[in-house]
Amino acid sequence: LNMKRFLVLIYGILLSLPFTAQNTTQGVTQNSSKSEIPTKTWDLYGFIRSDFFVQNRNTRAVVLDLFPLYPMPKYPNEVGDDLNNSPSAGLSSITTRIGFKFNSAGIFGAQKYTGIIETDFGGSSDYVLVRIRKAYSQLDWEKSRLILGQTWHPLFIEELMPNVVSINTGAPFQALNRSPQIRYNYRGQDFNLTAAAIYQVMYTSSGPRGKSNQYQKDAVIPNLFFGVEYNTGKLITGIGGDFKAIRPEKTWIDNSNIERINTRLLNTYSGIAYLKFAHNRWSIISKTLLGQNLSDHSIIGGYIIDNEHNYLSLNTLASLAQVQYGQIHKLGLFGGYSAILGSTASTNENIYNFYGFGAELIPSSNQYQYIRDMFRVMLTYTYNPKNWRMGVELEYNGVNWGSLNKNPSNQFRISADDYTAAYRMHAVIMYLF
Repeated sequence: LNMKRFLVLIYGILLSLPFTAQNTTQGVTQNSSKSEIPTKTWDLYGFIRSDFFVQNRNTRAVVLDLFPLYPMPKYPNEVGDDLNNSPSAGLSSITTRIGFKFNSAGIFGAQKYTGIIETDFGGSSDYVLVRIRKAYSQLDWEKSRLILGQTWHPLFIEELMPNVVSINTGAPFQALNRSPQIRYNYRGQDFNLTAAAIYQVMYTSSGPRGKSNQYQKDAVIPNLFFGVEYNTGKLITGIGGDFKAIRPEKTWIDNSNIERINTRLLNTYSGIAYLKFAHNRWSIISKTLLGQNLSDHSIIGGYIIDNEHNYLSLNTLASLAQVQYGQIHKLGLFGGYSAILGSTASTNENIYNFYGFGAELIPSSNQYQYIRDMFRVMLTYTYNPKNWRMGVELEYNGVNWGSLNKNPSNQFRISADDYTAAYRMHAVIMYLF
């Protein structure tokens, strides 16, 4: 009974918000002639969304299978049947989103302050989780901007977000990550500079203690990014570099069976290049990322810890492109490719463990299969009248699975042993406010 009363109370508050926001905005608008920047305004935005999907194969996915990543490897039974070759379908409205945007006069000489609080829903059939999606403050000067709080990681590039129906926005072929950060942008006439220091919270690295943001905390050093962009409006192109340090092991046991503090860090580097061209109803986007230990971005790959507590990173390539045409009626063709290229460092140790993303345990053999490379082709159609978005997309995913082995130079490589493919159809209807 108490839970029912609580839900009724929350529902009543949400119903009253649009009227409150409208009245506040009207009151400020009447006095807007006194100041170019209103003293204080706020807006409510978001959408109500319902998703339907059907697929022919078990898929590694989250959020009630609405966030698909890759088809699962073959899981043979005693007679050779593939137990992962099983269809499924689902209908859900769990991805509905609500956000608040605040505008005010700035401080420290800034002309404007903007604050964003954005939440959406996640979870499974057993629970629903309301989470903070974005929460940041933004100060704007004439040629610069300072952002403090949780928003998209600079490797994501919001201006190049693919127009797809699925909520995965093209993952695992791009860096999908929202994290607390301090980001500074300098805007010239055509060139923009970005520098950021980032820490993990929700999107975390893998390690001996599972997925955790503690590995980066123990390294102390923030994730650092620096990028340069050329932007004329129609054409956007840029490059960026990323550095990340984690300490996977806080302590280790020496040969005398004494526990000691571990000071070794895993330092990894990544680089991104991107391009967007838009003209009339056409748009083209392309992104390529070459990096290490990007499991916190839902990109395949990771690192290895050998028996002597040495850390070896695996290099990963992730690339995507999309061509789109239309305005109210939009048609898009998406392609993505990602591969684990192996390690450049080597080890003579024969006992080691992999930590990262893109490995699946096969229960029948009690061994792991690793993604060597994968691709996706997707055709998307959306109908976008005022305040509405309705769409459907068809996608094909292919994955080469293999074993993690050492080559003659004792560097790690992944073989290509089995190929699995999956078809998927995803439909959505949204009301945007």
